[in-house]
Amino acid sequence: MLKGRATKESTSFWAEMNPGITFSSLAENGPLVSQAGFGCYRVTHRTGEHGEALIKALESGINLIDTSSNYMDGESEVLIGRVLAEMVEKKEISRDSVVVVSKAGYLQGSNLEQARALGGFAETVPYSEHLKHCIHPDFLGCQITQSLGRMGLESLDVLLLHNPEYYLGWATQHKKLPMAEARTEYYRRLKKAFIFLEKEREQGRIGLFGVSSNTFVADSEHPEFTSLDLVCRAAREANASGFKVIQLPLNLLEPQAVLNLNQPGQINVLDHARKMGLAVLVNRPLNAMAGGRLVRLALGPAETAPSRIQVIESIMNLMDSEDHLKMSLISNLGFDVETEALVLNDLSVGKTLVTTWQQMSGLEHFQAVESGYLAPKVNQALGLLARRLAESKEGIMVLERHVKILRAAFDQVALWHKFQDREISAKVWQNATAAVPDWAKAGTLGHMAVRAARCTKGVTSVLIGMRKPQYVVDVIGELAQKCGPPADARTWSDLVDLAHDSLAVDQW
Repeated sequence: MLKGRATKESTSFWAEMNPGITFSSLAENGPLVSQAGFGCYRVTHRTGEHGEALIKALESGINLIDTSSNYMDGESEVLIGRVLAEMVEKKEISRDSVVVVSKAGYLQGSNLEQARALGGFAETVPYSEHLKHCIHPDFLGCQITQSLGRMGLESLDVLLLHNPEYYLGWATQHKKLPMAEARTEYYRRLKKAFIFLEKEREQGRIGLFGVSSNTFVADSEHPEFTSLDLVCRAAREANASGFKVIQLPLNLLEPQAVLNLNQPGQINVLDHARKMGLAVLVNRPLNAMAGGRLVRLALGPAETAPSRIQVIESIMNLMDSEDHLKMSLISNLGFDVETEALVLNDLSVGKTLVTTWQQMSGLEHFQAVESGYLAPKVNQALGLLARRLAESKEGIMVLERHVKILRAAFDQVALWHKFQDREISAKVWQNATAAVPDWAKAGTLGHMAVRAARCTKGVTSVLIGMRKPQYVVDVIGELAQKCGPPADARTWSDLVDLAHDSLAVDQW
């Protein structure tokens, strides 16, 4: 187990050793963090390249790592623990130079299974069969223990409540309470969580704490709006001196953190955070939720897009192949009724795709559905069939042909979404460079998106997904560039029509 946590002295020395990167303090007399942080969403210890990227980031001067107990079902935290342990053992870094942020709140995957085995936790918010949410002290204590165990750490530098506004969404959707009462209950739950987290801080299991909320930036009338002013009030009432960090989204298509004057005195959330002495971590600088889809703010190579008809034809070919497997193969393999039904259900990918492929919100959404749901399901069925057909050369050939058809359908859907994302990204680049010519000096859309966020007044650090070493190199190259005048409301207001204009793409 790695002892201690990040200190002002060690992180200050780290900053001196990396003069090409700007560092800011997380709190008065708190540790310093690099202007960009290593975001661990979709990062796992099972992928060697992810570990190489994290090592590269630390070697390059980045000293902020952001994860969550539910990222890749805890596998993200396992990777962090392995990399830190190896680099500390080799004396390449010290534990007290690196700031580790994790989050708690989601019950899904193994978290949900463990909760069910324990009989559940109080004040759990049901979202779906496979997803729930909770910030009750009993659950938070359990999560901190598990996160520390997975990372092999004695203490977390920062623990954030992860999107607690799930409660408001649930209360609104199911009309559990009038809105005013639901909001009162919401901040009561936050206060109770802060009281607990302050005790955890006193016991040394965490350093600082705070809230990560997508709705810090929402309109004040939005049913799920999280008021930073009221969150700060809850922290004061809880005597929570460790409440020092918040996290929220900001990117070229979602400028609400700057433009929404949703705090008392008609100021934005960034200005209010600065007024309250809070550090602000920005997430999703390259992934924007706009127009009902997830837009990747990066320009990949130009490709020829398949037409809708071509995509549909590839899916129809897949459905035909699934029917062929059912009629000529599966029905003759002697499965019992229940097993045969499961196999047929798991193979019915075409039926799922034909009704959902256009509803998916961009390439990243489709890739998440493919890797997290469709591929595991169909691979399980194909593996069972391959074992039954091990002695049948003809049967194996049929399966191999089906896999090629399946891959072709996946590739066509992915390429269609990739092209749509590129069309939007190209328009974002065009509009942003026209509105703020200085940002065009960034050279690429990805660099521009990072620069816009990191150079905005009130932002402490920008969390960026860097799953490949080359992504780290790109980020370090951008951090070495000067910001120029800080981006403020006037800068961002020049982009106020950007989202509507950029999303007006004919393909929809």
